[in-house]
Amino acid sequence: MLPDKPLGGNWVIREVILCGDGQPWVYARSVICQALVDGELSQLGQQPLGKVIFNDKRFSRSEFQLSYALAPDKLAPLIEPKDMYLWGRRSCFHYADHVMLVAETFLPDAPAYRGVKNERMKS
Repeated sequence: MLPDKPLGGNWVIREVILCGDGQPWVYARSVICQALVDGELSQLGQQPLGKVIFNDKRFSRSEFQLSYALAPDKLAPLIEPKDMYLWGRRSCFHYADHVMLVAETFLPDAPAYRGVKNERMKS
């Protein structure tokens, strides 16, 4: 996903829970180079990152990498039962010479799971 060469510089990690219908739907974690935070994203504030990067054609997105894995402990307060597998995806966004990794984990109440029975971990 990220270039093979050393990236150097400083990075910012942004973690958010995105909600819909009053329920947590997505845990998103972005790794953004400091130059992009100081430049093009300097006015982002509390607005969703997606509002900018999904609507600005200057940002290009790589193909998705998908995952289906046991929910990490960090998400335990948002998940019942605790041994639930969740879908996730990640991709890179490119803007000029800058790169940003965006990973999303779809939480149990997300519309992506409607009509789907989630599996539990086998002991």
